Amino acid sequence: MALLVEEHKVDLDVPIQRYVPSFPQKRWPISARQLAGHQSGIRHYHRDGHAENYTTTHYATVLSSLVMFAGDSLEFEPGTQFGYSTYGYTLLSAAIESASGCKFPDVHDHQSVRALGCCTPRPIRSTASW
Repeated sequence: MALLVEEHKVDLDVPIQRYVPSFPQKRWPISARQLAGHQSGIRHYHRDGHAENYTTTHYATVLSSLVMFAGDSLEFEPGTQFGYSTYGYTLLSAAIESASGCKFPDVHDHQSVRALGCCTPRPIRSTASW
């Protein structure tokens, strides 16, 4: 994310709809900064026992997985509280895909390799014998 900011591809403080226009407007705007800091107001998973926690649904894209929470109200005004949210990071991943033009795993691999100064990613092979 920091590299996308550095490259002026992401502005951390604009409404997230700039990058994910299909995400519905909420009572208050949500920014990438708030998503990254778990201050967006987007809920986390439901409590134990809820069917959503046991879904085996495969979502082909990050964008398609937003359906799990896109229709929900925010739990609090963004920027006013901390509330851990895996779904917030799902939305942030969709914004990263949009801003970079690449699938999230590819963005992560490319940027990590670039940041480390490597030329090609290689799998790490363990020599430990367990």
